Amino acid sequence: MRLKTNVVISVVFACLLGFVWFHEIKGGEKRELEVERARQLVDFSDQEAQQLTIQGVDTTIIIERRGDEWIITEPISTGADVEAIDRYLRSLKESEIEGDPVLDSAAVAADPSALESYGLERPRLQVHLALSHSAKSNPDTLRFGNDTPTERFTYIQQTGANPEIRTIRAWRFDNLDKSVFDLRDRHVLHFDREQVTGLTLHRWDGAAGQRITAERSGAGWQITAPLQTAADDGAFDEMLTRVSNARISTFVHEVPTAANIDEAGLGTGNEFVRLSLQIGQDKEKKHLRLGTKQDQGDHFAVDSSRRPIFVIDSTVVGYLVKSLDDLRDRQPFDLSKESVQGIDLVVDGETQFRAQRDSTGIGWLLTYPVDRQANDWRLNDLLTALAEVRAEDFVADAEDILSLNVVDYGFDAPELRMVLHMGAGESVFVEVVESQGVVYARRADVPTIFAVTEQSLQDLSPTLDEVSTLVSEVVSNADNQTQQLTPQQNSAQ
Repeated sequence: MRLKTNVVISVVFACLLGFVWFHEIKGGEKRELEVERARQLVDFSDQEAQQLTIQGVDTTIIIERRGDEWIITEPISTGADVEAIDRYLRSLKESEIEGDPVLDSAAVAADPSALESYGLERPRLQVHLALSHSAKSNPDTLRFGNDTPTERFTYIQQTGANPEIRTIRAWRFDNLDKSVFDLRDRHVLHFDREQVTGLTLHRWDGAAGQRITAERSGAGWQITAPLQTAADDGAFDEMLTRVSNARISTFVHEVPTAANIDEAGLGTGNEFVRLSLQIGQDKEKKHLRLGTKQDQGDHFAVDSSRRPIFVIDSTVVGYLVKSLDDLRDRQPFDLSKESVQGIDLVVDGETQFRAQRDSTGIGWLLTYPVDRQANDWRLNDLLTALAEVRAEDFVADAEDILSLNVVDYGFDAPELRMVLHMGAGESVFVEVVESQGVVYARRADVPTIFAVTEQSLQDLSPTLDEVSTLVSEVVSNADNQTQQLTPQQNSAQ
């Protein structure tokens, strides 16, 4: 009897547990989900959305999905900002009805004139989302009226079988009340920074002008015209980043006439600046042209792949009016310290020392003078100082080394001459001289003379005592330390 009772109790308990699980827990989650869906204005998945119609008081915007892109077809034909459309759809999906109906369907049907009290007879905004054929049904059009007296909510109505008047948060309405400008593609120029293989920056400045061309070399850049020289990789990368991220401030002419182009200073050869990019292995061309200057330093501009004339911000323009010197590498001696295998230093015509890496590849040995031991840290510090030398100005350039006039700058008798032995018979020669109060520097293999700071000359000309110690002093110091040991310590040694 007791066993039978226990079995019955177990069965009852299992039934109760199943009821709690399926009805209260799982059923509760399902009912909560159904309540949330009932509050949603529109229920859809992102991939189902195919067409969006946004009708304001005086403008209707139609946006269509074409593959992975969105295209605005009305009131103009232009590309849409994919991120802006995604945000719009997310706002639409997340918009929820607040509270109870303000006016139910029966009351609306009985007195249609009541819509006027809520601004829904002539709604200020209507939104319709058309879904793909795979969707169960297309949502009703959403009609937005006035704000409530507290301005915290906005009256809303859906067309179709249930035209009751409800409310949503007013800020939800603000997120959906967008213009063509808000939703259209406003990139100044479309390109992938990592795919740019070359560029030309052509600037006109009155009768004079400058045309700079550069090519990407591995992860860096090399200027190829008006002269062959090393580039400031950071300056080029920042220019491309700024242009890639730049957005159009204002659209001036959607379909400009020849007169519009001339008035904006965008006629071929009359531009202020033209940036041309070479993209990928196919060498696709992209062109951004800047015209007349506007207030606050903004400029008219045009992307050659699109028709509209627009305005871009002065901060973007600032990165496109770079001179050749702005884009050149200002660290002419930026060599890998680890690759330097030997250093010879001559100051005022006298050899100060010759050093080479020791067998560890980390320390140094002096091969001249031989009675000295190298101070490793000071020689490494010398290489660091050399790498950090920065050109204050580019004072002379030539097509080749032989054409460079070095005598006028005092390089026929340089105060400092450093030879860096790079291994495999390769050497780099560095010369520094002070002439008429200016310190000049050059690499013997580069046809350019730089102006550098006076501190650079001091940093690159350490004395022999700074980079080394007499061997006799090293031995003497070691002997003194030994003599200071106790008899027990000496015995232990």
